Amino acid sequence: MENNNKKENVQELEKNIVITKNSRMKAEVRLKFYSFWLNTGVAISSIIIVIINVIILVFPDYDRKHILTFVSLFYSLLILISSLLIWSRNFEIRANNFKDCYLRLDKLLRELKSTNDEIKIGKKYDSILKKFENHETVDYIDAMLEFNIKQKKDQSSYKKMRLITLNEKIKHYFFKIIRILFYILIVIAPLIFSYYLIFCIKS
Repeated sequence: MENNNKKENVQELEKNIVITKNSRMKAEVRLKFYSFWLNTGVAISSIIIVIINVIILVFPDYDRKHILTFVSLFYSLLILISSLLIWSRNFEIRANNFKDCYLRLDKLLRELKSTNDEIKIGKKYDSILKKFENHETVDYIDAMLEFNIKQKKDQSSYKKMRLITLNEKIKHYFFKIIRILFYILIVIAPLIFSYYLIFCIKS
């Protein structure tokens, strides 16, 4: 009976470490996504502002300078907001911290498998959690959804995680849509604007 309890405790701890490790991996990916596309947005906006200034200089009689001035102001504000977000949220630093965390958890997982000492490993696990920022709910849901998919192919040991709820699935797809819209705003919008500039010049 005692051996069975010990085995169950080890499996439960192993499950918790695996969930936390994968949630932190999802958090790293999420933060790097925001960092990359916000920096890309700043770069694209800067290029557009340069193009606008060149147009104003090359075409001094351009009859829609007021539109270009308004657009230039808009993209200047976009650069300011994006830069403030990048600076205040520290996406890259936090992403690297999450990476450091899940690497430590991965090492801890291997140690647990080799020793089966749930008390010692449990203390180390708690210590690691106290040192690092916690992941967001969306990261946990992403990790659990991934486990749910794997469960259909692998029915062994700690991988038997609980199924995510309908509400969690809705949150997962909602944030996925937000990321797609964010990508469209950063990449597609400037292309449409560039086309508009060409159209204006020809007219």
